[in-house]
Amino acid sequence: MRYLLLLLTLMLCAGKVAAVEKILDYQTDILVQRDGTLLITEKITVNAEHASIRRGIYRDFPTIYHLPDGTRYQTSFDVIDIKRDGQSEPYHTEQRSNGIRVYIGDKRNYVTKGEHTYELLYKTDRQIQFFEHRDELYFNAIGHGFSFPIEKATATLTLPTDANITKFTAYNGRQGSQTSDVYIEQPLPFEVRYTLNKSLNAYEGMTIVAAWNKGVIFPPSSSQTIHWWLMDHLTSLLALISGVIVFAFLLVRWHQVGRDPASGTIIPLFTPPEGLSPAACQYIFDQKMKPSAFTAATINMAIKGYLSIKESDTTGGFQLSHLGSSTHTKAEPLSSGEQKLATLLFASDAQSVSLGHKYDSKIQKAYSALKSTLKAEHGAKNFRHNIGSFVVSVLLALGLFVVLVLVDNNAEAAGFGIFLGGLTAGMVNALRIFIEKRHRYTGLRLALRALASLIPIVFAVFTFNIGSHLLDMLDSNGKAILLYCIVAGGLLALFHWLLKAPTVAGRELMDQIEGFRLYLSVAEKDLLNFQHPPKKTPELFERYLPYAIALGVENEWGDQFTEIMEKAANEGRENLRWYHGQQGPHFSTMTSSLSSGLSSAIASSATPPSSSGSSGFSGGSSGGGGGGGGGGGW
Repeated sequence: MRYLLLLLTLMLCAGKVAAVEKILDYQTDILVQRDGTLLITEKITVNAEHASIRRGIYRDFPTIYHLPDGTRYQTSFDVIDIKRDGQSEPYHTEQRSNGIRVYIGDKRNYVTKGEHTYELLYKTDRQIQFFEHRDELYFNAIGHGFSFPIEKATATLTLPTDANITKFTAYNGRQGSQTSDVYIEQPLPFEVRYTLNKSLNAYEGMTIVAAWNKGVIFPPSSSQTIHWWLMDHLTSLLALISGVIVFAFLLVRWHQVGRDPASGTIIPLFTPPEGLSPAACQYIFDQKMKPSAFTAATINMAIKGYLSIKESDTTGGFQLSHLGSSTHTKAEPLSSGEQKLATLLFASDAQSVSLGHKYDSKIQKAYSALKSTLKAEHGAKNFRHNIGSFVVSVLLALGLFVVLVLVDNNAEAAGFGIFLGGLTAGMVNALRIFIEKRHRYTGLRLALRALASLIPIVFAVFTFNIGSHLLDMLDSNGKAILLYCIVAGGLLALFHWLLKAPTVAGRELMDQIEGFRLYLSVAEKDLLNFQHPPKKTPELFERYLPYAIALGVENEWGDQFTEIMEKAANEGRENLRWYHGQQGPHFSTMTSSLSSGLSSAIASSATPPSSSGSSGFSGGSSGGGGGGGGGGGW
């Protein structure tokens, strides 16, 4: 009984061993033709057990190689015929990142279990190296990507009959191995046969090398060499052309719709443009609404007697109190934007509203309403954003990027390129903002702004250090895609700003606002250069303070009135009745505190809390030649 059980156990084990899927025999016949192409026949005998080999096998063939200098070298791969067990077999191909995969078999049917012999006939080119005194083939006859062990393998190299193969060798084993456990024989001067002395494990292969006399194989012609060069550098050329197309399109659209009308001569003006509120001046001057517009509008409403402003505590909070219609019936009427603020801030008969302690949806709605009102009243007639032209430019740049990625089939370059394009756009935008506004800051504030604008650049250097290993993995075409993304991102960021243009009427208003801003910001010693400037009084300071805040020159405006306002306070006159702050009578610090403090409080109340979250960049060897690839079952 024990012997019977032992026999059954041995039979089961033998059955399991026999059921292992593997390549039983791999024969490669390489025929070198005079034009340099290789006509290759592979006969692969496998044991199928429906573990991996169900419908058939697949065969990967690399067509893209990267030379030591970083350039790309592309070969062809053309299937001529495929058979299984001597009969034609259906197949289909699939493009891979570095070559082509051939699926051999019917998608709808399984092959029977047991042995099957697949015969693959194909041709490839650019595998021969032409040296000064010899020609050479360095070729992976058995690829290193097979997921099955290979029991037996042979390769036969045949050249035209006038060839004399003078040198030959072979390597086998893992990628990079210099082991040469291969039996080589030369039955004819123009033929060499390579036979492995042992089986190969999964992901092991055999590389053959042979050299012969010059003149047997025709070297590529000049036209063929140019064609191959263009094929190798196709993505780089397309990237260059794409960058030129994006730049040309943006330049043409800027010339057509984005050129600013010529500015006039800027002369000091002692009054703001007629009919423009402080918030409107800021919106037109900067071509967009900034928080200072809300602050200026609030203070202007207080000056007109509509509300009072009280600094409620030392934490920067403010309270706006509605004073009632009796206090401002004879005052200057509110602008349309200010009226919108009044309606929303004191809705439902509310008498006061607090700023700066926490987010208040009412403040946020009022902020948005003021922005909408300014845009509707002063936007279209004073400047054009040309958003349509910019959107078309973005779509053009993205479309060309997709073409580059599809042509090169390079997912790594695609992902990194999108990131670098966005980073470049951020850098260009940060630099533009700093250059555009550098005249508004001095000393420490200028230094801090400069450091802030450098943050994207520092981040870019850090990113390139982290991504240097990825750059090393990319060939010249992949790097060309990255360069295109950098150029396109920078151009889009630059022209997003350049495409914005004031109308002729808007340019005239901007010139007037600039002239008025010049008057507000001029130093005391230079005021004498102006002809007949208005007399400086507390009333003049109060009247134009909202404009100074809106145009970012409140400190300069306040410095001109320090002595006048403090003198009036010492004489018992009450300055700024609408403001009740913690600064006491020290006027020199009050102006800056009021503007910055109120702006900060409004920002805190108008900005909703963001949601938290995280997000997640000359020695030969086995596998060193052309050809090769691998395969498996499917």
